[in-house]
Amino acid sequence: MSAAVSIRPAVARDLPALADLERDGFACPWSTAALEPCLRGDDHLMLVAETAGELGGFVLFLRLPEEAELLRMAVASPLRGRGLGAELVRAGLDRLAGEGRPVCHLEVRASNRAAIHLYERLGFRLAGARPGYYADGEEARLYRREGAGPPPG
Repeated sequence: MSAAVSIRPAVARDLPALADLERDGFACPWSTAALEPCLRGDDHLMLVAETAGELGGFVLFLRLPEEAELLRMAVASPLRGRGLGAELVRAGLDRLAGEGRPVCHLEVRASNRAAIHLYERLGFRLAGARPGYYADGEEARLYRREGAGPPPG
């Protein structure tokens, strides 16, 4: 990704753009009302990637006592495949490890090959599956990443 990208914590003024990214990236997008509480308190970490004054993507983690769960990650359609998603996830994992949360979990649709490839490149390993997890009956793949070191580049 270009040096013109800055990654920063999400703030309330980002909500409309976050909702747009949700609609662009997910079959069942979260609403602004669902995203807004994730900006408050210490139980979530939401980072955004900003370039030329526009939000190009975001990542959302749930902070747990000694680990974290990656809940959402979306990149705007025109920017996909350029490394922005990896940059966002790495930044979040780095922050979480620095907070004493070196383990991260996530669930991903079995059919989402691009996301699976990204997560595996970042050091996540398949840990299980949940058959019929999604409303349409699709299986969820469970991944786990351990270790406080930087995610592979």
